[in-house]
Amino acid sequence: MDAEGRLRQEAALVRRRLRLRGTDETLLRRRAAAAMTGTRPRPHRRVLGSVWLIAVVRDEADVIEEFVTHHLGQGLDRLLVADNGSQDGTDSMLEALARSDARITLLDDRLRGFHQGAKLTHLAHLAWRAGADWVVPADADERWVGATDTVPATLADARRQGLDIVTAHVHNAYPTSDVRDAPWTWDPHPHPITKVAFRTHPFAEVADGAHWVRRPGSRGDGLHFLHLPWRSRTQLAEKIRKGSAGLSAAGLGGPASGVDGHWGEMTGLSSGELDAVWAEICGGPDAGLEFGYKPHGALVPLASTSPSTWNDVEASAPGPEEAR
Repeated sequence: MDAEGRLRQEAALVRRRLRLRGTDETLLRRRAAAAMTGTRPRPHRRVLGSVWLIAVVRDEADVIEEFVTHHLGQGLDRLLVADNGSQDGTDSMLEALARSDARITLLDDRLRGFHQGAKLTHLAHLAWRAGADWVVPADADERWVGATDTVPATLADARRQGLDIVTAHVHNAYPTSDVRDAPWTWDPHPHPITKVAFRTHPFAEVADGAHWVRRPGSRGDGLHFLHLPWRSRTQLAEKIRKGSAGLSAAGLGGPASGVDGHWGEMTGLSSGELDAVWAEICGGPDAGLEFGYKPHGALVPLASTSPSTWNDVEASAPGPEEAR
């Protein structure tokens, strides 16, 4: 993108901010900011190349430790995590991790309801103010990597190419049984919806789900992540219940909202139908039901749910001869 094009985008973003003054959207962002309590990162000038992860989590005790260790192991500089009223010990686990590692900052998010875009927008602003160059908006069930290198190295290369937004392609992964530490598989067919990492900007606006960001600049590819949405039969049922309740509290329930409509679709499933869905997730026959993150085609054994690069994951995928 040339300088003139960037300037036009900057001006359009400023005009949008002025138009939104006093609107429900702006008021929601202020509520989201006011509801996050705790010690915020100190202001600092931009540190070129620094990468911060931002996340809002709730009741993710089974995956939160690997989520933290994976992304710190990738070399991210800071993790800025807001806990949204966890009741399964996720908050205590994060507090312990933060006490042992100064790279982790934990905030208490007291605003109930989904409102993910407003919350991530606020966290991205805190990261920008504290000197972050890049922001990775991740969920606790995601494991981000670069195609052939770490996330920071991939984003450093993107900056050299003049990119400001980098698409992350999504592949879903599934357990093979309800037994803890059971082997996992992954779906070689990419999920149709992507997410983004981006260079920080004072007026950046993150969408619900972090599927796009409103900020000036050019966009390219280079990131991937494994998505671990369903981890046990109990977690499947609980996530549907809590996800649907969170959307309803935010006034976003139902497929018509365009936001995680699968929660509403799956809420009405009977116990027997959930059993069939769980069996399909574990590699069983098609349940004949549509549900969120449904596998497509043959699943492939996964060596680790915390890979170093995307090449490591694809190394386990069948070649052309094997796939026939």
